[in-house]
Amino acid sequence: MNLQVWDLKSGRALRTFQGREWIRAVAVLPDGRRAVSASGNTLYVWDLEGGRILMGHGDWVEAVVITPDGRRAVSASRDQTVRLWDLDTEREVRTFKGHTGLS
Repeated sequence: MNLQVWDLKSGRALRTFQGREWIRAVAVLPDGRRAVSASGNTLYVWDLEGGRILMGHGDWVEAVVITPDGRRAVSASRDQTVRLWDLDTEREVRTFKGHTGLS
C-alpha cells in the first residue's frame, strides 16, 4: 500500500508515499521527478509534493507505462480498456475498449 522512493546508489529509502490500495504497477517518468502507480481502479501521480489521483477505470489497473517524453501515461485494466492520460493536464485523453485480457 506504500510507494517508496529509493536512492539507487546508497540503497536507502528516501521517501514513502501512503496509498489506499495495493500497488500493482509503477512507471517512472524520464525526468525522474514523478512516478505513476496503479492501485485498484486508480492511477496515482507522485511527485515531491505528494500525489494526485487519475480516476476512470472500472476495475483493477494491471499495468501502466509512460511515453518517452514523459507527458502521457497508458494504463491497462481488467475493465477491458486501455486509457491514455495527459500527465500535464491530469486528464484522460482517450479510452480504447475491447481488449479481452492481459497476458
